[in-house]
Amino acid sequence: MIDMNEYFNHLDELDNKDALKETTKDTLSNLKEYMSKVVGTKNEYNNVEIVGEVYIGSNVKIDSFTKIVGPVIINNDVEISTNVYIRPNTIIGSDVKIGHGSEIKESLIMNGAKIATNVFVGNSIIGNKARIGSGTILANRRFDQNNITIKNYNTNEKNETDLDFFGAVVGDNSRLGANTTTMPGCHIGHDTFVASGMQVGGVIESDVMVDNEAYKNLKTTKKEKIELK
Repeated sequence: MIDMNEYFNHLDELDNKDALKETTKDTLSNLKEYMSKVVGTKNEYNNVEIVGEVYIGSNVKIDSFTKIVGPVIINNDVEISTNVYIRPNTIIGSDVKIGHGSEIKESLIMNGAKIATNVFVGNSIIGNKARIGSGTILANRRFDQNNITIKNYNTNEKNETDLDFFGAVVGDNSRLGANTTTMPGCHIGHDTFVASGMQVGGVIESDVMVDNEAYKNLKTTKKEKIELK
């Protein structure tokens, strides 16, 4: 499996570092158990719906018509815009900004990350100071509903996760342009930029630019007929 230290250099700075495991897969798998111990704080926000145990740190701004379903941890100095939906087993680090209409599900958002408007982040890990552009979707389930496999197309290495849901891992300081889509299990290294409108998957190395030139040669293949669950 893929080591957390390959993607994140500031793990010791995370407020909830006890939630972390050695690998990206085990960290995501551990969120539910870790979050079972959350003790919520009082809802002091107007027109914000809070359900279940939701811990909110200091100097947190949450705009109207946002819904948060616990267990959820929101650390200090976070800004959450209008009509945001935060679903259970989510940890939001300090100094994070989440834009209007975005949805976060069972994910770990590290310190200083910015998630723009109308973004879906499902079962994902977003690194320190990473940026997720407007309209981006971090898809978290295969089309055929099988378990997620993490593929490295450069080495042909495959890691079976045994997970039905696995979104993306986005390393520290990486940026996804507007309207990007990541395929389930995608791992994007630190300090990597993905151009707007791209569809990417597999393992993408650190310190690279992914644009239309990198993903120009697409092909289609026949598939079996699948009856979805």
